[in-house]
Amino acid sequence: MSNTTTIKAIIKNIEAILSVSLKKLDLFGGAPETLPDYTSAPVYYILYDGETPEYNHSQKPGYVEADLKIVLKWQSMGISAARDKTIEWFHTIRDALTVNALNVGDLAASKLVSKITVSKPDLDVQPAELLLTYTTTVRYREA
Repeated sequence: MSNTTTIKAIIKNIEAILSVSLKKLDLFGGAPETLPDYTSAPVYYILYDGETPEYNHSQKPGYVEADLKIVLKWQSMGISAARDKTIEWFHTIRDALTVNALNVGDLAASKLVSKITVSKPDLDVQPAELLLTYTTTVRYREA
């Protein structure tokens, strides 16, 4: 499995996990009036933010750390409510994104994912909406 195929499978598995609670936002598809409602629950999208390969002197399998940004977007609310939602979604995402949860589907046989880190969320409060960005680092073994 190539690195390109692996990272696409990882993103697909993250989308499957998030779709249990959230609706995916296709930023470039459909007219604005067809966008999903995000007043009660956020919508999300995932951005690819590059990869850092581990230098290993060719003595062992190589590892790569892929950085992904999971962005949640929902209708603006008060600061206290935004803080509470930030806490709620951070723990929901962190608890759901596990090594076992990502090593399914196309990755079930190879078990390439070995570590997941969800970093501190970045909250951007706008007048009409909230954007909550989680930087997620997924470490996987090169095939």
